[in-house]
Amino acid sequence: MLSQEETLLLIRRAKKDDDNAKERLIIENTSLIKCIVKRFSGRGVEFDDLFQLGAMGLIKAINNFNESYEVRFSTYAVPMIMGEIKRFLRDDGSIKVSRILKSLSQRINLYVEVLKSEGKPSPTVDVLAEKFSVSVDDVVLALGSQNKIVSLYDNVGDDGDASIELIDKIADKERE
Repeated sequence: MLSQEETLLLIRRAKKDDDNAKERLIIENTSLIKCIVKRFSGRGVEFDDLFQLGAMGLIKAINNFNESYEVRFSTYAVPMIMGEIKRFLRDDGSIKVSRILKSLSQRINLYVEVLKSEGKPSPTVDVLAEKFSVSVDDVVLALGSQNKIVSLYDNVGDDGDASIELIDKIADKERE
């Protein structure tokens, strides 16, 4: 484990494009990255991928660390590493949805939940568009952005020994 002085010296060298200093900082902070990565295990992403994201967060911490903060490097690095992993987990998806659309979707859902809790009927798309001062198309996009992507080859049931895929459940003209 590096002392604070050694860490600061390596950070100064790394900021001057010394790859050996960056590599040593990453090696010396591997256990820190692993500790943080373990918090995010079981979310459908391989440990190695999360570790790489953590290493990227550490590199960002190295590049952005300011000694005038008067904190230990690890104190600064932990939120940077976690932020990189969280950003990936939040934004990773087959279809990227803008933050504005996600935000509108969340506001619509909150509004609909409040109406339901008050015993009022669910609003129409036109009412939602007027309420949030957006177009009907934007409301439809926001509501549709919440849907999970489904593959035609996802298992949807079990028929004895054989699993049933969604494609087997969809009727076509030849197999009606």
